[in-house]
Amino acid sequence: MHRPAGEYRLLLHSDYVQTKSKTGYYVFALGSDDRPPIHIAGPEEASTVCFPASAAMVHDNLHWLALQHHSPSKLVRVLLAFDTAAESFRQMCAPVVHTL
Repeated sequence: MHRPAGEYRLLLHSDYVQTKSKTGYYVFALGSDDRPPIHIAGPEEASTVCFPASAAMVHDNLHWLALQHHSPSKLVRVLLAFDTAAESFRQMCAPVVHTL
């Protein structure tokens, strides 16, 4: 839900959009055929592997876990947040998970 506009919007990566003119993310307004999708560059596109199937909405921000390449052999867990009102990304530190 995009509260300022009062409409529902869909966030898709360019891999799922038929028109791949720009790599990144696209926001589509649901129920509106006459408005073109909005292109949004993702956070460090080339170095982040996202898993959006496990997303959670908290305070109008969509959060999901991602893995970021810090070197060819090192992956670091990060939390990506997409602000649904400003339609922008930010990166957060992922929570620490203790394993036994």
